[in-house]
Amino acid sequence: MGSRDINLDPLIWLFLLWFTFLGACIGSFSNVVVWRMPRGMSLSRPASHCPQCGHPIRWYHNIPVLGWLVLRGRCADCHRPIPGFYPLVEATVALFFLFVMIWQIPAFNDAVQQAMPNDTTDLTQTEFPLQTADLPYSSNRSPDVSRHTSDTDMTSNAGNTADTNRDEPRVPSWQPLLRVTAKSVIFSLIPTLSLILWLIHRDRQPIPRRLWIFGLLVLLCGVWLY
Repeated sequence: MGSRDINLDPLIWLFLLWFTFLGACIGSFSNVVVWRMPRGMSLSRPASHCPQCGHPIRWYHNIPVLGWLVLRGRCADCHRPIPGFYPLVEATVALFFLFVMIWQIPAFNDAVQQAMPNDTTDLTQTEFPLQTADLPYSSNRSPDVSRHTSDTDMTSNAGNTADTNRDEPRVPSWQPLLRVTAKSVIFSLIPTLSLILWLIHRDRQPIPRRLWIFGLLVLLCGVWLY
């Protein structure tokens, strides 16, 4: 029996949307890294706030790109302009993740097929040959002919057993899907880290050593997964 026919179009579109949004979130975090890490500030505290008045940004205004568009590029409290640099970085990183995921679509299709089990064997289409070896000898048949018929049936049964083993359902494996997802994330982080390093250098700030180490680890993971 062949493998199940799976319509992957909705699943691919959903995964592309999720992966693009993930890239936009990482782009938003990249803005935090570019501003805070070279200055020795904490990446988690204080929470995101307006660079003009210092008011905390509400969570629904902190959605990457969309929050800036809803606010029309102005703070919800002081109404001062928020630089368009922030959504530009978020959109750029989101495009990094989108392009990498599009590149990985063939591998994603194969991984999903391996994660889905095959259909079970349809017993209605299985042929059960007549077991003449189990029938008693008829009066008009010699023992030699009966022995020859028995040997032929045993060979046929062995062949049917081998075909049945080939048609057994395959055990689903999620490892290829996890590997493709991890590979896509790592390959997307490589240009993202390059953008972060370039922005810090453009801001004339020193690049922290831990950021270099993290970038080197991501690069080594990308080479290993490739």
